[in-house]
Amino acid sequence: MTTPNDKQFNWTYSRIPDNKRPKLIEKNHKHYYRIPNNELYPSVTTMLSATSDNKESLERWRNNVGHQVANYITTESAKNGTTTHQIIEEYLNNQRIGQYDPNTPSFPLSSKTSSLRSKYSISQPYSLLSKGHLSQLKPLLHNIDNIRCTEIPLYSDRLRLAGTCDCIAEYNNKLSIIDFKTSRKQKKESWILNYFLQATAYSEMYDYLTNVKIDQIVILISGEDGTISEFVKETKYYSKILDDKLLEFEKIRESI
Repeated sequence: MTTPNDKQFNWTYSRIPDNKRPKLIEKNHKHYYRIPNNELYPSVTTMLSATSDNKESLERWRNNVGHQVANYITTESAKNGTTTHQIIEEYLNNQRIGQYDPNTPSFPLSSKTSSLRSKYSISQPYSLLSKGHLSQLKPLLHNIDNIRCTEIPLYSDRLRLAGTCDCIAEYNNKLSIIDFKTSRKQKKESWILNYFLQATAYSEMYDYLTNVKIDQIVILISGEDGTISEFVKETKYYSKILDDKLLEFEKIRESI
């Protein structure tokens, strides 16, 4: 479904041929990527999780709410994040988003999937919550244009890491690494250092693969509480912190 307020996005060449793109695999329930020389690199998020300063507070939260509740919240948040990324990717690819019956549950049951696909000629069913996140983010998404790529796998031999970047495009006319996030409530900047480190790593990976330097990173967050947040930063403020994290990670890399 399109509306008069929708935008038609321009696209241009990503500069990354298929034979230079790493392939995502699972290892020990974590994300790894097989790079073109057949070596395995952990994902940026795997590295950041392994070196996180918030492990104790996360464990306290799990104990406070109970592990069953914590697992449910974590699983549902992951589902919501995945489907929201998919619907944003379709929108940026100028694809039509299907319209749904008001009775569609938050996460459509598989029994409804085939009929929805057939009725609306779409490839992916989306939850009402995911469509709400897209609607909230549209004013910020419309700052994007001249898209190089979406959901692009990247890697760097210096970092010995890989990952999938949500979007590389111009944001307010400046080439940027752009990541989309969902949350249950609005996040403070002091809580999301890892988001900036992740985007900074993607910037270095893109430079490694294309010789195109990207200095600007953009984090767009949609909250279930109706809030949206826009963080526009420069990689130079996070490069040193990322290198420190890498040094810490090298001590435990083989045990992950």
